[in-house]
Amino acid sequence: MERTFGLQNKERRKIKNNRQMLEYVISSLEYKLNSNKKEVTNTTKNSSPEKSPRCEDPDTMKEKTNNRTNNCSDNNYYLRQLQVMQTQYARIKKEQRALYVSNYELKMFISNKNHQLQELQRQVDEVDVLINNVSNELTKVTIQTDALRKMRDDRLSPGVFKKPTQHTQVKNNKLNVEDACRFIAKHIGRHWKKLYDHLPFNPPRSASRRTSDVEMWDKMSLSQDRTDEELARRIYTGGCHPRL
Repeated sequence: MERTFGLQNKERRKIKNNRQMLEYVISSLEYKLNSNKKEVTNTTKNSSPEKSPRCEDPDTMKEKTNNRTNNCSDNNYYLRQLQVMQTQYARIKKEQRALYVSNYELKMFISNKNHQLQELQRQVDEVDVLINNVSNELTKVTIQTDALRKMRDDRLSPGVFKKPTQHTQVKNNKLNVEDACRFIAKHIGRHWKKLYDHLPFNPPRSASRRTSDVEMWDKMSLSQDRTDEELARRIYTGGCHPRL
């Protein structure tokens, strides 16, 4: 496309130069034609009408006749040349006008293609952002899935509540238990009710008491507009929380 545009510009400059040259030639021919016309007119005026042609010198008459003949021949030649140049000039103007129209259409075509390219680039950028967001969400879901899978495995393990202190020396049991509760609350979300039914309490809590606790926390969550994570963290770290 750029090559075609460059060729059109080159052709346009060529036609412009030809047009300028023809304008110069036409101007020169018109000047010569007018000069010959003036010369013929002056020759006619300088001829004495009072004198009879027989009274003039034969050589003078012959010279005047030859001059007039030459001037007429020159005029005819210049007229023919002028007509040829005017025809070429009209053709050049027509070609130049057509080339200007084609050049304008080509510029509009390039402008439209650039606009379409910018629009496609904008759409590609939006898709890249969407892919990045989906990738981030997929990473979060993978992390949450791994955490839930670990929680499920720990829940099915008989020694799950011994694991936090099994391999480390605990200096502050309360602090470690609260940290564990916060970690669980962060990843369990809306599944806190299922875990609540299986937590050990001291003193023990009956099934009906656990159900009453769940209903109480549900009402409190609605009234205080808490998220599932916030509610789970509140249950496991304060209030009616289990002592692990």
